[in-house]
Amino acid sequence: MRKIRLFNTMAGRIFLILLVGIVVAATLGAKVADQKRIADLRHLQNLSAAERIASFLRKFDGTPPAERIAMARSGAEYLRLVRDPPPGLKESDLTRMIASRLPGDIGITVTDIPIPLCMRPDKEQDEDNHITRAWRATVSPTDCWVMSAQLSDGAQWHFITGPPPFLVNSRRLMDPTFLLVMGLAAAVLTWIVARMVAKPIRALADAAAQLGPDLDAPQLSDQGPADVRIAIRAFNAMQRRLHQHLHEQTHMISAITHDLQTPMTRLRLRLDEVSDEHLRARLLADWRAMREMVDEGLELARSTGAREEFVQLDVDSLIESIVEDAQDMGHKASFDRAAGLDIRCRPQMLRRCVQNLVDNAIKYGGSAHLSTIASADGLLIEIRDQGPGIPENRLEDVFEPMVRLEESRSRETGGTGLGLTIARILARRNGGEVRLHNAPEGGLVATIALERSARKS
Repeated sequence: MRKIRLFNTMAGRIFLILLVGIVVAATLGAKVADQKRIADLRHLQNLSAAERIASFLRKFDGTPPAERIAMARSGAEYLRLVRDPPPGLKESDLTRMIASRLPGDIGITVTDIPIPLCMRPDKEQDEDNHITRAWRATVSPTDCWVMSAQLSDGAQWHFITGPPPFLVNSRRLMDPTFLLVMGLAAAVLTWIVARMVAKPIRALADAAAQLGPDLDAPQLSDQGPADVRIAIRAFNAMQRRLHQHLHEQTHMISAITHDLQTPMTRLRLRLDEVSDEHLRARLLADWRAMREMVDEGLELARSTGAREEFVQLDVDSLIESIVEDAQDMGHKASFDRAAGLDIRCRPQMLRRCVQNLVDNAIKYGGSAHLSTIASADGLLIEIRDQGPGIPENRLEDVFEPMVRLEESRSRETGGTGLGLTIARILARRNGGEVRLHNAPEGGLVATIALERSARKS
């Protein structure tokens, strides 16, 4: 069987589209949520910074001037005292937040400066001393501000600070664990949805595959989405019409061939009354040809309409019995190679199929040499003869009813032209196929290809 690639199926494509769509949508949604979270945290940072700076400045304003330098250097770990503040952009929102928390006689101006300036130690301090380390632990380097405060006595003081460390890890990419969980959940969900959507289509395809070899296969259950139910109903109606048409056709063939038996019996009795030996011999030859056509017509009707259950069968034993029967009748037949493989099939139909091909090989090729070969998909039954073969452009034509190749096969008789037709029908009723090809060394090879586990009707 031909392998089907995952993304070449409807389920695979739906799975891929849904998975990509869900992951992209979830990622974008997480990005938007993360940006909103960062904005909210920045607002909380500003509120916290405003509260602690305003609290410090109120205490600082009430401290005697002589003690303010010592307080500025060690009284607040999150502030760094500077004499010459670097220029920056005025931070109006933070300025208003702090000013609203201070007495009216204390002025405040906040400017935004480059972040690296927050990390630069004062000239009088060592970068590695405990003061600098404590300052870094209380300030997040996501923003850097200069606080220029004018106290109630008119003194000007400048401090560098930053926001509280709420956003230490906020700038990194999304958590890999979150992405993994989201991806797995999306994959499971999309695969379930894809399977649900594709299941009715797959069932419809399987039913269509069974429809050829067996019109008696159970009809599909009417379930699924509305548009799928419409397709299933149309398929079931088509199967019923085909079954009815085949039944009518089979019944007609069976009735005609059956009704012909009575006049042919009367004709046979009357032929015995013909006194001219030469004429009687010619008429009997014609009668035998007609009788053979009637018998094969009945066989065609039976092969088309017959019912038989699938069973596990030792095919090699079946082949051996057919070959032994042919040998008992004086024909040249042999079983060359055995595969030793059991196959689930309809045994009587398979026997008639093989028997027809063996009869053809003996009749037109002088002998029948059979073998069974295990294949990747199941079992091959080969019937080889030593005849002249069939022209390559007529290998498929001989399966049509009433098609005979007298000029290329036997000079004595062309048969009825139904043997290969019946063989192919019976092979298909077993979930297999019959093919013909000319052997390089001469003769015709008929191959019955059977699946290892045929579909059960």
